[in-house]
Amino acid sequence: MKTLLRTTVAFAAVGLLAACNNTTVTQNTATATSTSSSSASSGSSSPGSSTSSSTSTSSSTSAPSAGSKVSGDTIAGQIRAGIQGQAGVKFKEGRRDSSGNLRTSTTGTANGEFAIKDPLTGRYNDTSSRMENTVVIDGVAYGYYRNAKMWVKAGDNPSALELSFKTAYTAQLCKLDPRVVAEMVAGGQGESKGEADVDGVKATHYAVTNTVAQLMQKQVNGMKQHGCDVLAVPSNKTSYDSTIKRGGTKSYTLDVYLDPQGKLVRYDEPTGGTSTSRTSITYTDWGTAVNPTAPADAKTFDEARSKATGSGSASPTSGPSAA
Repeated sequence: MKTLLRTTVAFAAVGLLAACNNTTVTQNTATATSTSSSSASSGSSSPGSSTSSSTSTSSSTSAPSAGSKVSGDTIAGQIRAGIQGQAGVKFKEGRRDSSGNLRTSTTGTANGEFAIKDPLTGRYNDTSSRMENTVVIDGVAYGYYRNAKMWVKAGDNPSALELSFKTAYTAQLCKLDPRVVAEMVAGGQGESKGEADVDGVKATHYAVTNTVAQLMQKQVNGMKQHGCDVLAVPSNKTSYDSTIKRGGTKSYTLDVYLDPQGKLVRYDEPTGGTSTSRTSITYTDWGTAVNPTAPADAKTFDEARSKATGSGSASPTSGPSAA
């Protein structure tokens, strides 16, 4: 059986997000995933909340001049304030080159939406045929298993293999939660890069630097808070510990773009361990209502595995190709 799940995630090359790093989920292997979440509180918007990315319930703040030092805690506070009162948000994921331009290739692209609430609720739609579609409703995960051509629902008491499946699918969405981004930014050293235009939205660009160890810890803790305990999978924990031991003191820089009300409109993070390629997530339609529908006729994990392998008892094997 080929991969059950393939996704791309922040800091993939340094192993921060092993469960989602374009690798296979098998009985013995599942790459370590580290993604962040914020400790920010969230609220539900009223029925009349705007879905415009330029409208917010918070007051406008003046942008600091380019070169100004701004603490990560201050930037995180702005993101959390921008989240307050928002029912949900939509997102698009892509890749940018060293000049900041979106690549024309569809590799690693996706879109989806979040409800700003717990348990985790949202939708992740793969547009590159390299990952898997995901729907999470009140913490219940559904993933599209491409080998079996069916939707799979995670059970309440998953086996070790099914836990890897559930964690990987859920992490694919949870890692992009704006509350997770706020958590990663907090505690870092920030600098204003001045104003930028993000798809027609006036935004302030901040670069925030922290060590790999600190970012990983914030990612893992944040994701656990908002619905995905990646370290519950033993192989993830092993990879996490190994990565911190090898390069925990190395620094990485994240880029966040906030509108005048503090709403997150774009977030970039290193891809492949270099500064020449970055994963970029654009957030739009703040305030939108998010009510994903459970896939019809979702099967159990064992049913899907049986169809894909021709035998319910067959063990999955890892491989480089997409599921």
